Amino acid sequence: MVDLTDENWPSFAMVQIHGSSAGNPDWDGPDLTLEVPRAMVGATYRAADALTRGHGSLVRFGSTGLFGSILLDTVTGAVVKLERDAHHVSIVNSSLPNFVVVVRAVIERFPFYDSGSDDSEWMAAARAVEEIVRGVDPGAFIRDGFWETLVNDIEMGDFSTEDVLG
Repeated sequence: MVDLTDENWPSFAMVQIHGSSAGNPDWDGPDLTLEVPRAMVGATYRAADALTRGHGSLVRFGSTGLFGSILLDTVTGAVVKLERDAHHVSIVNSSLPNFVVVVRAVIERFPFYDSGSDDSEWMAAARAVEEIVRGVDPGAFIRDGFWETLVNDIEMGDFSTEDVLG
């Protein structure tokens, strides 16, 4: 039986993250503050402690998985993902507000299923998350993209409540 008061239970919260030359000599450009979700479900996304400049107009505000970065493109306003050693970014959401809405909705959809569930429950949860993404930001659900990867992992049974809570 899962403890619904578990400290690892995903809950939606926003945090402010700052980027400033006063606190970071490597910061290039004007001071910046972003308000972003603290985390999502599992290791899919975590906010960084501080903003860091990426390549060009990219500002890193979070991480995904073991080595991925979640960034804001300050020119287009899009949220993008960059894998370590990758040479291009892929879209996560068309805007930071859309990213916030989708993250909140995915957290609110949790729990997806328990460890004793079958593939029909996995599929139902995966389709529900896909509908969330497509309903908020249709262009964000791309082949091999951030959200499609999450949906595929849910569909394979990798996101049982017990697995997420660890």
